Amino acid sequence: MIAKNLVNNPAINVLIAEDHYLVRKVTKQVVKTYYPQATFEETDSIEELADMVKNGKYDLLILDIYLADGNVISTLPYIKQHAGPETGILFFTMCKEDTYAKRLIQLGADGFLNKKADENEIKESLQKILAGEKYISPYMQRKLAEEVVSGRKSNPFEELTNKEFEVMLYLLQGHSLNDIADITHVSVSTVSSHKKRMFDRLKITSLVELTQLTAIHNIIPGG
Repeated sequence: MIAKNLVNNPAINVLIAEDHYLVRKVTKQVVKTYYPQATFEETDSIEELADMVKNGKYDLLILDIYLADGNVISTLPYIKQHAGPETGILFFTMCKEDTYAKRLIQLGADGFLNKKADENEIKESLQKILAGEKYISPYMQRKLAEEVVSGRKSNPFEELTNKEFEVMLYLLQGHSLNDIADITHVSVSTVSSHKKRMFDRLKITSLVELTQLTAIHNIIPGG
């Protein structure tokens, strides 16, 4: 568990992984509003993030999903393992909450916050995560409640495995199967299998249909 006294202790060490300099700068300013003595390290790449987490000690990680060298999703279990149980992980992103939040929390994140969040949501997310709790936004709480009542998933992408979801995101970014194999360190045939199963689960037959379906659900890779 994350150390409980951190919620009242402004001297926290924060690692920000974000590929836009101005967003990193503003994020630091926002955190300092509530934790004036906070110290920061930052990166814009997954490779450096993994190395920093392995060799450093942080109270809080604030991560975007997409960094300069890819998306963080497949690396999250590694990050969680090496950061340790006392490190909180908050995703701060423009990516669609319906599609990403539940999956990331299941993979080990402690919270998901949209960059359009208001001041109260930002403050609450920081306090909850540093107190060792999960942060689920009011919007996502309503969506999960609706799923329970209706018995239906909020979007078709929840049917995908993490590997299938990752392949989908890379395809949407314009990567070929060979590219994806290189990025994810698996064979082209494995990537092809993930793609086929992903198409089957989504009931589509082409990249055009995939693009149309993701557009309907406002999925924007790299957001």
